Amino acid sequence: MTRSRIETIFVGNSLRNFTYLIEAEKDQYYCVDPFDAKGVEERLKELGGNLKGIINTHQHPDHICGNNDLIESYNAPVYAHYQADYERDFNPVKHNEILKLNDDNKIKFLDTPGHTMSHISLLLFHENQAWGILTGDTMFNAGVGHCKLGGHPETLYQTMSEIYGALDDKLEIFPGHEYFSNNLKFSLHCEPHNEKTKELLGKVEKIDWRNQTHRTTMEQEREINPFLRLDSKDLRTHLDMETSDNKEIFLKLRTMRNSW
Repeated sequence: MTRSRIETIFVGNSLRNFTYLIEAEKDQYYCVDPFDAKGVEERLKELGGNLKGIINTHQHPDHICGNNDLIESYNAPVYAHYQADYERDFNPVKHNEILKLNDDNKIKFLDTPGHTMSHISLLLFHENQAWGILTGDTMFNAGVGHCKLGGHPETLYQTMSEIYGALDDKLEIFPGHEYFSNNLKFSLHCEPHNEKTKELLGKVEKIDWRNQTHRTTMEQEREINPFLRLDSKDLRTHLDMETSDNKEIFLKLRTMRNSW
């Protein structure tokens, strides 16, 4: 069996959310972070599919506001971080817990706090080989999530260094929002001589996100994401933090990005 199909839904709202449909058994899908239930239902009809369940990476309103309508339409169970606080019953998941999609594909849940303190990321496996990760709001293309609504930047640093820092270069990235161009501009502000960032920005600015997508890998993120480039001499020089430790630089970057 081939690896599980993932459908990307770009919502097009002011927060530029992504919702994802992950195929399990044939024509059965899990929906990750539904913003617009109607849009999800329309895509399922186009696919000839049914909703098997809902997975929320975290509980911020823009990641769960489609839950109730989808639950009513499909009687779909919800999976979320074990410390999440829902009015409805849900299936609590913990670090390294497995959700089987089919005989050859599965999801491993990772406990990835920082953006919020109850946040999960979804590591995708095909034939026991990890190939992709749905990052929610922990990490974006060329950036990381803010910590202003129930999170903590020091915890996010720990998550990024210990969990995301250990991820394989080949993993494909499926972020919770499309902030790519602005993040790349911030990256260049912090590391102005990064030629790979300059080149990628030119490509990303031409993308029509309603009809196209652009998937990076962890290897590419390590080349252009300043929060993964804490050892960069150019970045350290630009921040005037040549002798600072990585944690200090991460926290400085996160503070700068808050007002960017």
